[in-house]
Amino acid sequence: MSRRNVLLPATIATNQSLSTSFNSQVTMIPYGDNVSYQINVNTTNSVGTFQVEGSNDYSPNTPDYPTLNAGNWTPLNMSGVPTVNAASNTFLLNLNQVPYKALRIAYQSSTAGTGTCSILIGYKGLA
Repeated sequence: MSRRNVLLPATIATNQSLSTSFNSQVTMIPYGDNVSYQINVNTTNSVGTFQVEGSNDYSPNTPDYPTLNAGNWTPLNMSGVPTVNAASNTFLLNLNQVPYKALRIAYQSSTAGTGTCSILIGYKGLA
């Protein structure tokens, strides 16, 4: 029987401030074909946009990736841009057949506010 690689939903940001731009923790996905992000936003005054960025040359200096490299990050082309517009919201992003080695979420603040967000990621590898 074949085995499927699965990352159960894992939190990569908790109560992250939306008062300034940030990049989330990086997730290595060498065997993840289908990836999902859930972004839970709690705000009444923050404005900005989220993007998923991918890299094939990022390396975190671990046993599996022994050379430290900050990588080159490029936004993925998506059909819509998750936008925070001074209101609480939940965004669910579905990435099918992801060919990149590493992913992260980038938030670009356009109006600083007192909002926060939490970000979860999950993935499944096709067997």
